[in-house]
Amino acid sequence: MPADIIQAQYDQLTTIAQQFGKHAQANAEMSNRIRRAAQALQQGGWQGRGATAFFNELNGEVLPAMRRLVDALER
Repeated sequence: MPADIIQAQYDQLTTIAQQFGKHAQANAEMSNRIRRAAQALQQGGWQGRGATAFFNELNGEVLPAMRRLVDALER
């Protein structure tokens, strides 16, 4: 049984890796903008049950997921 042949074009791999890095940076910047905007709202700009639910989801699910995305893109 013949062995599988795996080939790579290293120039293209380098370009793809650079694109992943750019996307990681863009997502990190977007996450920071969202975090800053949310902090302004949390400091009295928005109150009530809707605000509490929003901030719980943002801080418990959305921002951690964005951090995992950035971490994955940086690898």
